[in-house]
Amino acid sequence: MSSRSTILNAVREAQGATATGPLPESSFEATVSLTDFIATLDLIGARVMRGATLNEAKTWMQANVPADAPIASVLPGLSGTIDLHTLSDPHQLDGIHTAIFHARFGVCENGSVWMAERNSAPTACCR
Repeated sequence: MSSRSTILNAVREAQGATATGPLPESSFEATVSLTDFIATLDLIGARVMRGATLNEAKTWMQANVPADAPIASVLPGLSGTIDLHTLSDPHQLDGIHTAIFHARFGVCENGSVWMAERNSAPTACCR
């Protein structure tokens, strides 16, 4: 059993018999601000780019990401330099300079984000 499965099973068991499937979004409550979350990411060496449009993101990347940097992206319209469909092992992502993906929510304590598998990299990379 994968670590992910072990953790999710433990959460389901702790919730009791009524918990099935993913937790409803209404059960998540923000207890810290976005500013706190971004500060945690800064502390661990990550950078957050927030833009209102795809063009703002492209402009930011041109100014802040080296031209030869490896980029992994699952966002249509903001392509990466690595074809994620060709990867068979997640370890092949080692050395990525910039990752662009959808996240459902973040955990301020450690700067992690929750990514739904259907919104992440292609299946071959994630299994």
